[in-house]
Amino acid sequence: LNALIKNQNGTVKRYRKLLKQRSASQDKLDEAESALMALKARISGARARLKLAEANLKRTKIISPVSGQVEKRFVSVGDYLKKGTPLFELARTDFLEAHLPFPEQLSNYFKIGQAVHLKTTTTLKPIHGTISALHPKINRQSLSMEVIVEVSNPGGWKPGASVNGTVTVETHPNAILIPSRSIVRRPTGNVVYLIKDNKAIEQKITIGIQRDGQSEILSGLSKGQTIALDGAHWLSNGLPVRIKPSAQK
Repeated sequence: LNALIKNQNGTVKRYRKLLKQRSASQDKLDEAESALMALKARISGARARLKLAEANLKRTKIISPVSGQVEKRFVSVGDYLKKGTPLFELARTDFLEAHLPFPEQLSNYFKIGQAVHLKTTTTLKPIHGTISALHPKINRQSLSMEVIVEVSNPGGWKPGASVNGTVTVETHPNAILIPSRSIVRRPTGNVVYLIKDNKAIEQKITIGIQRDGQSEILSGLSKGQTIALDGAHWLSNGLPVRIKPSAQK
């Protein structure tokens, strides 16, 4: 159309020149100008239709607000959709969320921004994340509280995979730890048996945190003391004992 308009402009100019020279009639000039106006109207209409087509084309493009991979597709070509109809399920792989259930009695120990160490069954090296949200409701079936942790994917971690999380809720520097099997429960409380001068000396203790077969001793013991381990429940205060030497390797 632009080429036709250019040619028709040339025709109008030529008839105007000829009209001045009395070599063409006014009717010929009027016909040429009418044809030019018609061409301009056509190109104006074409541009309007193009603009409308471009706008409609933009409406057919679906742009995701986040990067990821399509896991599920809920619609097909030709489907009529209502506002709010889900189209796809996306799995974001560069940034992950871990949902960790912890016993409800620990709920007061967690806070947003707290550091968490995450580890999967297929990776040996843990990665670090932070608590982004705390579920406000306790799960009545599992009696657990859900902690949500945000973490950047180090590569190779798959959405939906199982993960173990470790949160340090308290730090007790210079704590005394002993094997839990060395602790004996007596009517008077928890005791251990010190080995001193080849005798078992009953020592009452106060226990702190217990985990993974280890017990924290809050009071009753000092570093460097020797205690009975296996068979401690058979001992009594003042009973003679003999320390068995450790096996040589």
